[in-house]
Amino acid sequence: MSTGFKNNNYGNINYINGTNWEGSTGLTTITADGQKNIIFVNPIYGIRALMVIIRTKIGRNLTNTFDILRSYSPGQSEKELIQRANYINKKYFNNAPPQDDVLDLGDESIIGLTKGIIETEIPEANQVPDKYYEVALKYFNNGDDQEAATYTNQIKTSTFAGINIWLILAIVGAGLYMINKKKK
Repeated sequence: MSTGFKNNNYGNINYINGTNWEGSTGLTTITADGQKNIIFVNPIYGIRALMVIIRTKIGRNLTNTFDILRSYSPGQSEKELIQRANYINKKYFNNAPPQDDVLDLGDESIIGLTKGIIETEIPEANQVPDKYYEVALKYFNNGDDQEAATYTNQIKTSTFAGINIWLILAIVGAGLYMINKKKK
């Protein structure tokens, strides 16, 4: 499982000092390239954060897929960026040339770039339900996270809620057994 998928951070958004994303747990994970990957309480908050980043980049006159990716992933080679931009534009922008397309702040551009970036960031992108994008887009547009927050308890957000609960229960059980055995 990729770090971004585990962290509910499908865009692999890195922590930058002073940035306090809505829905962030306040925790980070160090990635293989030494970056601090933000952990979100659920995927909706992570997807919405990516939408905010995209809106900011488009607002700064980065109006084509290639320039947005170059700014978003500065460590990637030109060849990798071109491949990603071509993939995204072929799938979401009618195969427009990635250096020529003009993106706007409309929902179509935001959702296309969001899905495209996620698909090129994490291998589990095909496991992301469309409903997550819909809820994140509503939250992005209206600023109301009421529906987004409901996903926190529906989705396992940590290993504690998964298999490791059995390990904890086994340890507690063994401890209780030992205490009970000593009392006899």
